[in-house]
Amino acid sequence: YQMHIKATASKSYSEDLAQIGLIKINLGQRTSAYQLWTQGLQKDARHPYGAYASGLMLNSYHRGKQWPSLEHLSRLCLKANIAPLFNQTRLNTKELLGLALYYGGKEHFAQGRFQLAYQKLAEHVQNYGHTLEHDESFFYLTLAYWKARKHDHTEQRRQATDRGRQA
Repeated sequence: YQMHIKATASKSYSEDLAQIGLIKINLGQRTSAYQLWTQGLQKDARHPYGAYASGLMLNSYHRGKQWPSLEHLSRLCLKANIAPLFNQTRLNTKELLGLALYYGGKEHFAQGRFQLAYQKLAEHVQNYGHTLEHDESFFYLTLAYWKARKHDHTEQRRQATDRGRQA
C-alpha cells in the first residue's frame, strides 16, 4: 500500500509525521516509522517532536546494537543541534556517536572489512580519548591498519604511542 500525507488540521507537517510515526509503531511498522521520522528530522530539526522522536530512535538503535543507524542519527542530531529526549532524560548524543564508532569499528573488523574498521576506529581514537573503550579501540585500529596492509599508518601509530610514553 502507499501512504499519502496531506495537511490536516494539525499545526504542522512535522506534527503530522510524529503522529503517523506513532501509529506505524503501534501497527508493528517500526522501521517505516523511523525512516519517516528521520526524513522529518532532516527537513525540520527544530520541531519539538524531533527531540522525542530522535531520543526514542537513538535508544532503540543503541539497545538493538544497530551501530550504523546509531552513528547516522547521532551525527544528524549533532549537526542540527537536536537535544534528544528519552523518558524525560536528555541523551548524550556525542557519547552515543562514540559508542557507535567503537562498536561499529569492531564489528567491521570482525567481519574482515578492515578499511571501514580503521575509518571508524581512527575517528574514535582521535575524538574519544577519555573513554574506557579508547585503549581497546587503539589496539583494534592498529590491527585494522595492519590487516588492510596500511603499514605506514601502523608505524605512525606505533611511533606516536612511543612518543606519548616518553613524555
